[in-house]
Amino acid sequence: MSNLHLVTGYAGEAHITAEDHGSFNAALTNGGNYVLQRGNKLSASIINNTTVRVLDGDMLIQGRHIRLSDSAYADLLIEAGTQGKVRNDLIVARYTRNTVTGVEECSLVVIKGTSVASDPVDPAHTSGDLLVNHDAQTDFPLYRVRLDGVQLKSVERLFEVITFVTVGADGKINNSFLPAMNFVPLSQKGSKSGVATLDGSGKIPVGQIPSLDYIPANKRGEASGVASLDANGKVPVAQVPDMNCIKNDKIGVAGGVVPLGQNMKIDKEYIPPSDYDMTSETVPFSYNQSSYNGKIEISGTFRYTKIGDMVMAIVNAHVLDTYDHTQNVYSFAVDGVPSGKASSGTGVSINGTNLSITVNAQDPYITTSGVDVSGNLFYLIT
Repeated sequence: MSNLHLVTGYAGEAHITAEDHGSFNAALTNGGNYVLQRGNKLSASIINNTTVRVLDGDMLIQGRHIRLSDSAYADLLIEAGTQGKVRNDLIVARYTRNTVTGVEECSLVVIKGTSVASDPVDPAHTSGDLLVNHDAQTDFPLYRVRLDGVQLKSVERLFEVITFVTVGADGKINNSFLPAMNFVPLSQKGSKSGVATLDGSGKIPVGQIPSLDYIPANKRGEASGVASLDANGKVPVAQVPDMNCIKNDKIGVAGGVVPLGQNMKIDKEYIPPSDYDMTSETVPFSYNQSSYNGKIEISGTFRYTKIGDMVMAIVNAHVLDTYDHTQNVYSFAVDGVPSGKASSGTGVSINGTNLSITVNAQDPYITTSGVDVSGNLFYLIT
């Protein structure tokens, strides 16, 4: 007599049991609980606030094959919720075995949860082991039913649908069974236009890093390096050299310096009351010389201001040079640079207490080189 059971062989009598089929199915599916890829796959929908409908499909519970026949459905009663409360119920496929008769059954069952003010949890269910412990009951959770007050809010699927894949002639799984994969081919690893590799320490090898124009971190705040920044984004005082300068808080205060206005002059508010003998006067001057061909006239003003021993002067000179009935007019600024139609060698100078104007006249019969028109301009200045 054989010491093995040939399940799919002729034995001259009925010898194939439900347990044999269950064991075979469990071996193929690793003994798990799954819905199969057939029919409506036990899909569920809300009919009203107290009814959930489950459509046809096939499932495996640890190798046991259970069906809801084609085009059939099961309406499951959900107990009404409580106003102001939330609750989770479970719809399970419940397997049972009568321990006396050995009769096995499976039905869709609703396990009611507990109503709470917030954060509801799923009710407990039975997780039996049919293959090793030969338990008499186990539950396969199919759906979570969420209730908010008296409203049936949603039905959430909890199961996996199992699909058996095929292998092609090349021994590889058919691409139609593979999920979409966003990947980089191995051929691009460490290659141009590909991706960098990582070494044993999880870092990019130096050979794959481009030349970088950077300052090493250990040069921050160090001699011959770069200054660091503090929490306020400023260079710390310790890294700022001693500077020969006047601080901003010393501008316009006693012991400091006087600022200049927009006209580059000292504002009056910073000039103390005069303790000096201050005098100021504007003195006019003129000079002219003629020939039969023309004439030259020099006129202007000399304004001076004396503060103690310091003299400040402003000269404005106007020259009219007429030769062959042609007028040439030009002027002198205080620095002696002529403007207008001036001949080379023309200018104004202040030397000591003398004002001298030199005009290189166009008329050869007029000699004005070094004309001293100071007269009594400086008679008040000592």
